[in-house]
Amino acid sequence: SRLSTRSYWLTCSHHHANAQPLSPHLSSRQLHSFWSFALPHRARNVWFRGLHNKLSCRALLHHIMPFTVSSPLCNICQMSIETQEHFLLSCPLKSAVWLGIWLEFFGTVPPPSALSSAFTSFLFPPTLNPSIPAASVFGLTILAIWDHHWALHFKSAPFLPSLVLATARKSISRICSELELDSADSSLA
Repeated sequence: SRLSTRSYWLTCSHHHANAQPLSPHLSSRQLHSFWSFALPHRARNVWFRGLHNKLSCRALLHHIMPFTVSSPLCNICQMSIETQEHFLLSCPLKSAVWLGIWLEFFGTVPPPSALSSAFTSFLFPPTLNPSIPAASVFGLTILAIWDHHWALHFKSAPFLPSLVLATARKSISRICSELELDSADSSLA
């Protein structure tokens, strides 16, 4: 028999019924803030998918396709179930990335709840350099972690915090240059 759109969505929603999103429902003010962050589309897309519990982490993939994804354990640390939070924030090697970013751009060690609060509620400490938007630092670090995570799976590239940090720094530098150009253009007009 032919699969209808309605039955397809009912089937899909069954798999996600027990999933808890990293974020509560966002207020219109928070959504407005999110869409105003200076981020490239790819970074915003990964973050947005995470806010809606739609990232392809091993826990979710194992639940949906247990014969294809044989274990929900993180491929990087092999110690914890790879939930979305583990995937982006709390895997030990990814925590090392966040520690490096937090020290370099915010000048502090992130308290335990800081990353989760930044991810779900957009609560960031001020950056050491006020011309660097905190949300851009956070979103571009998410993207660097995402890219290097999948490079491990598809290109067998090792997940090295130093390389992830270098990628994040380069992206942050690029967005800051673009923002400087934008502000120079607007001051000329």
